[in-house]
Amino acid sequence: MQRFMLKMNAIAVLLISLFSLSAKAGAGGEYYRIFLNNKLILERNVLEPLSMKDLPLDNVTATDHLVVYYSHCGSVGKGRSITIRDENGKVLKEWNFADTDDKKAGMTIPVKELLAVKKANNGVLNLHYAAKELPKGRMLAGISSKSRTTGFNEDTKKESTAITTVLR
Repeated sequence: MQRFMLKMNAIAVLLISLFSLSAKAGAGGEYYRIFLNNKLILERNVLEPLSMKDLPLDNVTATDHLVVYYSHCGSVGKGRSITIRDENGKVLKEWNFADTDDKKAGMTIPVKELLAVKKANNGVLNLHYAAKELPKGRMLAGISSKSRTTGFNEDTKKESTAITTVLR
């Protein structure tokens, strides 16, 4: 009886290990990946502890593209949208995406549009995803100003501080 229990425990540990590896590899479960010009910049399995990250969008240009892949247990959501929201949750920009059966369908956002929203809105901005399967949505990442620059305004003869529109 003791050997039987040891074997059962070993099988249980093995199955749990295999499940956790497959979830990390994106073979199921809910996860997302964000690419900038085909380069992976953020990946997260939603079962992992939350550690919110800012998108590393240093040195972006207006011709760049951000692509978000979101998987609901191995399938693509229906009625998908990506929004940029301010720190109060107000939607500043929304992109809607057509339904598809393609499991590898990404949601492409022109960086030029991200830059325009950032330029028009000071403060911390967040990238959100929503779909029929996730109606309340989920915050994917932050978008914030990288730095401040100080300069001298020749017209007013005063020092001024301006937030750069570079995203990080």
